[in-house]
Amino acid sequence: MEELNPNVYLAIIAAFVALVTPLSTVWATSYARRSDRAEDRKDRAEVAAQVVQAAKKAEEAANLLVESNAEVAKAAAKSDERTNGQLKQIHTLVNNNLTTAVSTALDALKSARVSTKELIELKKSLCQSPTTESLASVAAMESRISELGQQLMDRKIAAETVEREQIANPVDQK
Repeated sequence: MEELNPNVYLAIIAAFVALVTPLSTVWATSYARRSDRAEDRKDRAEVAAQVVQAAKKAEEAANLLVESNAEVAKAAAKSDERTNGQLKQIHTLVNNNLTTAVSTALDALKSARVSTKELIELKKSLCQSPTTESLASVAAMESRISELGQQLMDRKIAAETVEREQIANPVDQK
């Protein structure tokens, strides 16, 4: 066989390098892209897993919040029931005390009226004219006695109404 010229060898090598270099570049680029895509898929999978965990934690927090709100609502309802019960007791006591006070004032006013009328009658029996103030006082007492009597009647009717409602709706009593 004949020996080839070294330039031919150089030309073959150059042609080989010229052919292999773009192929190796394409292969290296393709390999790098595949690696990048694999890494990207791995990163996406990690992010998706983190999103799932965050969603689970958010759901747990929401459930705990719902439970907490339910407990707070129950406690508030119990507190409202106790407060309403106490307010009803206080209202009853105040009403009873006020009724007693009005009744006492009415009794005192009736006694004062009797005393003033007796004084007027005594003056008349002694042939003295009663004072204008005494006569006006009796008239004012009469008016006030009427008002207080009406107030006591109204309070009695209201108390009876409340009592009937409590008997009809015993659940409201606490």
